[in-house]
Amino acid sequence: MKISASMLFDSLSSAIRSFSMSEPSTLCSISGILPYLPDVPMANDHAYVISESNLCDIQPANDVTLIIYGLPADDDRPLPDCQYLVLHAGINFSEALALALSAMEHYNNWSEKIQSELTNDPNLNTLCDIAYQLLNNPILLFDPNHVLMASVDAGLHNAYLERSDGNTLALSDDAYKAIVNRPEHEDHTEVGQVYFMENPLGGNTLYTNIVCNQKEYRLCINDTNRGFRPGDLQICKILADALHTAMEMDRSRETVAKNDLCDLFINVINREAVDPSACTATLNTWNWKQDDSYICLCVEKTNVNQQFVSNDQYICSKIEDLLGEACAFMMSGRLICVVHLNKSLGREDIPERLSSFLEDNIFIVGESEVFYDALLAADFYREAYIALRSGRARQPEEFFHRFSDYSFYNLLHYGLDELPPIRYCDRNVLRLAELEDSRVDYCETLRTYIENDRNLLRTAELLHIHRTTLFYRLNKIKEELDADLEDPETRLRIWISFILLDLEKHNFSQT
Repeated sequence: MKISASMLFDSLSSAIRSFSMSEPSTLCSISGILPYLPDVPMANDHAYVISESNLCDIQPANDVTLIIYGLPADDDRPLPDCQYLVLHAGINFSEALALALSAMEHYNNWSEKIQSELTNDPNLNTLCDIAYQLLNNPILLFDPNHVLMASVDAGLHNAYLERSDGNTLALSDDAYKAIVNRPEHEDHTEVGQVYFMENPLGGNTLYTNIVCNQKEYRLCINDTNRGFRPGDLQICKILADALHTAMEMDRSRETVAKNDLCDLFINVINREAVDPSACTATLNTWNWKQDDSYICLCVEKTNVNQQFVSNDQYICSKIEDLLGEACAFMMSGRLICVVHLNKSLGREDIPERLSSFLEDNIFIVGESEVFYDALLAADFYREAYIALRSGRARQPEEFFHRFSDYSFYNLLHYGLDELPPIRYCDRNVLRLAELEDSRVDYCETLRTYIENDRNLLRTAELLHIHRTTLFYRLNKIKEELDADLEDPETRLRIWISFILLDLEKHNFSQT
């Protein structure tokens, strides 16, 4: 590891009587400590332990670092025009060399801890903890949305961080405005440079920008526990480099894992054999489960934007970013996205999150129904494509189309060639079929009611129940259905759905 004269100064400060450090002292220039030998040329990447008697042999050079021992306290001779640390008069050569080597070893051990973390599965919080050993101040890493990604020392959390989305901490709006309105603050600072800023929320801050995957992150260190020392700038820079490496490694692993996830769904959609254990392992990488809730999207460019939006990988990445938990990929010239639904992303959230992007870039999207088995993605991809195709033909002015809005139309137009019968069933009927009651068949009740033109007396007779019992069942059914039984088209869809269920049962019994 190379350290700077400033870091060396920090470690030897208790033994230093006077010093001279200029701008180059903050650079990573020292890779070792050597005794000064008059007959050996000096290298600019070493610090030299030198006695006062040899000072006259040194040629001025601002990239040379000297550790001077043996200079009497009352000696006021001019010293070379270079960077130097003058130790107290009572320190001899052996002590000076031991002090300098100990300081170098201290930083080398610290660097080895960072490198060791990077050789395994690096954790951003752990890297911040390692840096805290030297900085002893709060360390915070923010993502492009000012959300806290990693940190050490929770003492600052209440000062200018606020909770968002459960346990997530983000820079508060007031704190962000107070910081960026400072005249010395530039939101787009040069990457790799460490800057010093008076923090309007109290104290001072060292900060630097880290760019990963074309996104800009910000590392901030506040002087809450102790004032900044000259070497802290380089430690901040080394930490930023380590965090950048860890983020790139994580991105690389994520890319491999994302490719595995895409390959899984491509195989499923192509109806190729998929090993269930391999499916489970791939989904577990993303904390998904096979029986979680999913939706499939099919996205298509319009003729208007074909020449303007050609980067398919960018479109996939953008949709994944907007939805959070999604896997987007190209297959047979179409963009397909399997969305993992959870507490923070429901079906109703998808159009809202995509709306601006779709309208700005003129895309059309077809959306399937919700499904509860990742290995059934093939049928639901087909639903999404049917929704897109039908929506494009029937409502070309709309950007977002759901299969449920076009399933009946597609069934009448194409029959059962494209999907199994159950996929065209009205969702209300499927939900009714799932009602568990060993004593009552709610589907039979509703079917008999509709087939007899809602005649209560005839329905009760055919079901061999009292009219009061029929009233109870119908009220229960109406509570479960999101449908208006007074609407003739709705009743027709429900009746056809019962026929489709009969076909599904017949097909199943023959397999």
